[in-house]
Amino acid sequence: MDRAEAIKMGMPMRRGRLFEETDGQPGKTVVIVNQSFAAKYWPREDAVGKRIRLAQGDQQQPWLTVIGVCPLVRQNDPNRPDLERSVSTWDTPQILQFSYVYDLPFGRGRKFAGGMNPVLNGILGGWQINGTYRYTSGRPLHITLSGGQEIPTYSSDQRRPNLNGTLKRNTGPDFVDNYFANAQDVLSQPEDFTIGDAPRTITSARQPPTNNTTMSLFKQFSIREGMRLEFRAEAFNAFNHPQFCGPNNGTTSVSFDSSGKIDNTSNFAAITDTCINSREVQLALKFYW
Repeated sequence: MDRAEAIKMGMPMRRGRLFEETDGQPGKTVVIVNQSFAAKYWPREDAVGKRIRLAQGDQQQPWLTVIGVCPLVRQNDPNRPDLERSVSTWDTPQILQFSYVYDLPFGRGRKFAGGMNPVLNGILGGWQINGTYRYTSGRPLHITLSGGQEIPTYSSDQRRPNLNGTLKRNTGPDFVDNYFANAQDVLSQPEDFTIGDAPRTITSARQPPTNNTTMSLFKQFSIREGMRLEFRAEAFNAFNHPQFCGPNNGTTSVSFDSSGKIDNTSNFAAITDTCINSREVQLALKFYW
């Protein structure tokens, strides 16, 4: 990364400094590295002040002194850093979560059957229900472009389509097979050797929300003073709700045919995975003494 690029991006530094006018003069060859590079080569050290030399064939390259460590920045178009301004792929606007503990009101000393036989109470009384409920709204989608003439040195997941309107989610019963309501109308292929204008993440059509309940049933059996046995049954995704991921787990690639229409709807807009397993039940005994 050169000085002009760093200044244009307004890059914040994690350590060290940005380039200065005198950098690059004879005897003062310097470099800025990102966090990933610093963590790889100096995992438990300060990278500022370290020296590196880049390999280029058989030629001996000059030593470069690290003057700064920057965040891990990934730009689609180095001439348009504004295109990279977007929400995180982990953005979750709404989260609702609560937990509860409830002693069932049956058995000796409880509201119902308070005079229950001790033997029967040992079986039917003293049960407890615990649970956790969690709702999360969907995360943004990351849509890349497949096909067309690529720009040299650009990886496939850096290429994006053009976005000509607001992408909307299909709210009908067939959303699993065709997740988008208007993808054919608002997505298009950019010209060869150009970069699409779609943002890094799309928030108008997010991945499906999750709605999960975990429950457990507890019972303690007293053996004698200082000794007891605990039985518990636990259910994850207790109501067995399907928790769908987005198309291709939220990072999906679109391609177009010669007429400009999306030609891989079955892959691009189809949900093929769930993010949470179906109901799982486990039983356990625990002995205390």
